[in-house]
Amino acid sequence: MKIRMRRADIKYAVFFMLMLSMVLFPHDKYNIKLGMFFLFVIINADAILSMLRKRQKYNMIFFMIVPYPLITIIISAVMSGGDFSSAVRAVYVNFYLLIVYVCLRYEYDALKVLFQVLSVLVVIILGIAALDFLKMVDLYANPLVVFINDIGEGQISKSPNAIFYYVIFLNASPLLFFHFAYSAANKKYAWMALSWVAILFTGTRANVYLALAAVPVYVFFITKGRGKKLVLFLAIAAITALGTASFLEKVEIINFAKIRGDIIRGTISSSVRLAMKGNIFYWLFGMGYGSEYYLSGRASMVVTSELSYMEMLRTIGIFGMILFLAFLIYPVKRIFLSDKRWLLLPYGAMLAASLTDPFLYTSTSFVMYVVVYYIFYRMSDICSLDEDRKDRAAENECFIY
Repeated sequence: MKIRMRRADIKYAVFFMLMLSMVLFPHDKYNIKLGMFFLFVIINADAILSMLRKRQKYNMIFFMIVPYPLITIIISAVMSGGDFSSAVRAVYVNFYLLIVYVCLRYEYDALKVLFQVLSVLVVIILGIAALDFLKMVDLYANPLVVFINDIGEGQISKSPNAIFYYVIFLNASPLLFFHFAYSAANKKYAWMALSWVAILFTGTRANVYLALAAVPVYVFFITKGRGKKLVLFLAIAAITALGTASFLEKVEIINFAKIRGDIIRGTISSSVRLAMKGNIFYWLFGMGYGSEYYLSGRASMVVTSELSYMEMLRTIGIFGMILFLAFLIYPVKRIFLSDKRWLLLPYGAMLAASLTDPFLYTSTSFVMYVVVYYIFYRMSDICSLDEDRKDRAAENECFIY
């Protein structure tokens, strides 16, 4: 029996699996994500090279894929005394932006695919909690939980002192805000509720606070119709009135339990300033990736910390940080003025969470940057699909096995 598969179908399947691996395996102990990315680049090499030549159309993406990594690697290596390997390991995530090229070229719906793969994450989080809650499979005896802990893809526990009892934090959990916002914008209300609960079950204070803030943002900026807004507002007010005391009590307990971590985190800024003190070149170009500094809160030398923005300033300096911040800000205005304004909710949540967590410059954050820039360039209408019609037709040729 002959199985006929279109080349386009194979490429789309690889794209889907790449996005799934980026969500499920950010830590990537077994190099699943990296392997899928290499395969993705190889089978789309012709499209990527074609799109790279259009650097004036995709100016910011081209800059972040080619000049920015080269500049950063060279400066970082010079400032760190020749440590090229740490710089390369740090900036390789920029190349995930090649996904934007392929999505534009073949008209892949990056938003829909990300929603689908994040739905898997929602099911995993809620499934683990449900099995434990129904006393079908104890949280700590769950084989999936054991596997996740073993490969370093999450931190999972339960405690009466936790804000919502369960702490099922998976490494890609910050992307759940995209799932929530996409569901709300596309009137998938059941998924919206499930993703919101999943965010609460991640257990981190940042995620919980942002999830609670996301509800009024959704009501006042995304929901249309005064009647619906009024009903939602009254529901929020009632829940707030009934649950505030219990919530604040749990927050106080969590804050007390996390006090040592907060103290350490509070020393990061002063330790970084002390490490860079008196050296203007450190402030301008950073100390370089892989460089160490003394963190007083830990009383030891460290390479990195939870404060993403402070660490970026320390490693690549004001020069490199300004360039990266320009990349973050560049698409905001156009998206804000469009019907995709809702995308700024998860985008803003990711950037806000990076204030106290190391999300700013990781493969997880670049998943968000991919969909933001995909929408940005789609709306700009600079991807000339008609001129590529002939090339795309060739992609639909069949393979026969």
